[in-house]
Order: sequence, then structure tokens, then C-alpha cells
Amino acid sequence: MSEWFINTAEGQQGPYSTENIKEWLEAGSVTGDTFVWKEGMAEWVALSTVSEISSPTPVASPPPPSAAPPSSTSTAPPAANDAPMPQAVSNSNPDPVETSQEAASKKSRMPKIKPLYAALVVFLLAGGAYAADQSGLLGGSEPGSEVIAEIDLGDDSESDEDEFEKEESEDDLVFEEQDPPEPFVASNDYKARNVVVFVIDGPRFSEAWGEPDKKHIKALTEKLAPEGVVFPNFFNNGVTKTVPGHTALATGYYQEISNTGVAVPDNPTFLHRWLKKHDAPGKAAWIVASKNKLDVLANTIHEDWEDQYLPNIDAGLKEPRGNMYSKYYRPDGETMDRLKGIVRRDHPQLIFVNVKEPDAAAHDKDWDGYTDGIEKSFGYAAEFWEHLQEIPFYKDNTAFFVTNDHGRHLDGVDRGKTSHGDDCEGCRHILLYAAGPDFPKDKIIETEYEQIDLTVTIAKILGIEIPNSKGKVIEELFVSDTGSDKKETKKTTKKKKSKK
Repeated sequence: MSEWFINTAEGQQGPYSTENIKEWLEAGSVTGDTFVWKEGMAEWVALSTVSEISSPTPVASPPPPSAAPPSSTSTAPPAANDAPMPQAVSNSNPDPVETSQEAASKKSRMPKIKPLYAALVVFLLAGGAYAADQSGLLGGSEPGSEVIAEIDLGDDSESDEDEFEKEESEDDLVFEEQDPPEPFVASNDYKARNVVVFVIDGPRFSEAWGEPDKKHIKALTEKLAPEGVVFPNFFNNGVTKTVPGHTALATGYYQEISNTGVAVPDNPTFLHRWLKKHDAPGKAAWIVASKNKLDVLANTIHEDWEDQYLPNIDAGLKEPRGNMYSKYYRPDGETMDRLKGIVRRDHPQLIFVNVKEPDAAAHDKDWDGYTDGIEKSFGYAAEFWEHLQEIPFYKDNTAFFVTNDHGRHLDGVDRGKTSHGDDCEGCRHILLYAAGPDFPKDKIIETEYEQIDLTVTIAKILGIEIPNSKGKVIEELFVSDTGSDKKETKKTTKKKKSKK
């Protein structure tokens, strides 16, 4: 039954069903501070106070909307199943995050808030419009990191996603091919001097490697797998949402960080640590993401790292398009075009990539789009690996990883694959693929590993440290002393679930 109205940057909207609101709350598209109303209520209330939707939690909310609640005769409500998912709106300070895992003792700290978000809070407190476009203000990147505003792709670019036209505001920087810089090299025996982490957002294992015919991941089984190692027993043992999952992969620590993209991680990423080690420019390490909220990865609240050694970031759209839920999310085809442009121009040695489509389509209950998104995403990964092998700067000296931030609920758990976020097997079980000059080829390793193990393994390759991380180096990944790359399958070794 559609009964709830919500107040967002676009104004009052609804009515929506309780089920709609629950899904959007779990996805981070609305928050506990979003104001809601239904017939019979005397006034607008914060969503976190509505027990039938979310457990009550104390919040510091601004005054409710000045507009009166809509009457029961409000016009033309959309069908609940067709309701657009609202863009994330936060009407108060973001939730606090865990303190740094490097600290000897815990202390209470608030996360670093994006400067424009802080400016918005001041604006609201000063009596500005309550419905200011917070999502738009929150777009963009951390200060000190380069933001790509535009792209000229030339004749060699294609995008499989043509449902949107490129906006002129996204096209003011030309990716002209440049000569590669002198590379930074770690003082170890590994051949890989470059690292790429390619994160495919939100496919469930049962539709990927766990699907009997593996029909949605042909690019992995036919193109990538013969060139590297597949780890089918790979897990997210932390928070199974987009921002926390990417944070674990990038930093080597599990953290209960906000999924709405308003708080930066407690700890620096491996990109920050590598930039410091070599005193390298920001353009030597890039984060390129379809989801705008992942720009939080470019900074940290760690007192020794905040606003220092920042990688460059290109996340999402600067100008909104599409429906409310995805209006700052960039089509994956465009993200791949821009990624190739960055490689052509800057030749970064570290690249951290996010493509969104499996997750975005599943939240929209577009099941054909979901499986098509899985197929396209692995195709993008394979295509990018092949692209790197054509560039001398990357050929035969790049470690390439493909993995996921989280899975999705098992059928029968909560709302099934529409959503994710708990510690069920479906949400935790993901996949890891690795290729590179130091790894064997055409091999499947069944040993169980987890996200933070990958980060620590990358650190070993790069000659950096991830202090006090509970991750373990994936020693099986490296070619044996005999240089053998004969295909073999290892016995599964169970690991205890890591504490967050």
C-alpha cells in the first residue's frame, strides 16, 4: 500500500509504500534524517523515528519542512513498483565512523565532512531553503585532487550505454596522449610496478561464478581466466555495502562508514601510502568510479594523512541526469572511456576502478539489466586488461585484480537480490581474479580469502606497509620457485570471519 510521503531536494514526493522506503533506506538513497509523513500524522518526522521502517536512533535533525504535509487528495501518485528511487539526502551531520584501527585506544571522532556539505549545513542553519540540492552540492571531489570536467575521446572510443547524451559540462578537458613518465619502482623482486583494482559493484555470486554455466561471465572464463588466477572463495567480512566494501579494498581495514558518501575513511588507501613512499604526484594514482559517492576514497580523517598525498579522483557526474536515484551516477561506458583517456594522458601506476551497473539495476528490480550489467562489467574488465597489454608502459609489469564490493541477499533473505547489507552468505560471498607477471596462469585456487587480504597483498607488491591490518598476504598467488603455472586446485581452508 502506498502511504508515505517524503521530503527531498526535489520537494515533497509520494505516496510510496513502506517496502519502497525500506529498500531506499538500506541502499542509502534516503537516510534516517529524511523527513516522512503519512495520513493521520500531525507533522513531518525523521525516518529514524518510524519504528515500522527503521529502528529508532537518536538523530540531530534540522527543523522539519515548513510546508504543510500533503493532504490525502494529493495528485497523481505513481505506482509503488514504478516509483523512482530518491537521491540520497542527508539533513544533518553524517553518522560517526569507527576510529582508526592503527590507534592504540579508541576515541570518539566525527568523520571528515566534504567542505561543500559543511557549507550547506551553515546555509540551512542561516535560514536557507530547506530543499537545497544537497546531492548536487555533494558531487565532485576532495580538495587537492584533480577533477576531470570534460573529455574528448577521439575516434577510438565507444560506449555501450547510449541512454544518456553527454553533457557539455562534462566535456571541457581533452585527454591528449602524453609520453609516459619515468616509473617509480619498488625495491623488491616483483616484476609488477603498476597495480589496477577493478571493482564490479554488487553482483551476487550465484549469478556470476556460482551460476552453473557461468553464462554471464564469459569474458572472465574465456578471456581473463586463462591469463591468471581465479579465487572463487573470496569474501567481504565487513559491511556489505558500496562505500564500506570499497573502503575495505582500498585501505585494508573494515570500517562501519556511512554508505551515503558524506564521510571519508578512517585510514589512508594503499594509493596514499604509495604516493607518500615515492613522493609521487597525484596523477600517478587515480580513482575512477561510476558512482559519485566513492569520491570519499580520495581522503581520510587519519591525523597523519588527512589532506596529504591525495590520489586524483574522477567519480560520477558533475551535472545531474537520469532518475532521482542515479542522477549523479555515470554510465559505465562513459567511465571506461574516461579511464582510457586518463591512462593515455597520465599513465598512472595505481588505478582503482568502480563500475556500477549490476548493483544499480538490481536496486531498480531490472533483472535483465542486472544480468546484462554483470556480463558488460566483466567485459569491460577484460577489455581494459587487453588495452593495458597494448601499452608498453603497462605490458608485462602490471598486477591486475578484478573483484566486488559486496554480493546480494540470498533468495528468501530479506528482499532477496534486490538489496544487500547484512552478513548472509549471499552478501558476503564475492569473487577475486588476479593476473600479472608475478602470478601463475590458468589456475583456480579454492582457499578462502577476504577483501583485506587483497589490500595487504597489493602492499607487498608495492613495497609499502598497512600497519595493524588483519589482512594476510595471499602467498598462493605468487608463482612458485620453479616458475610453474600448471593448473591446480587447492583445498579450501576456512578462515574465521574478521571483526569489523
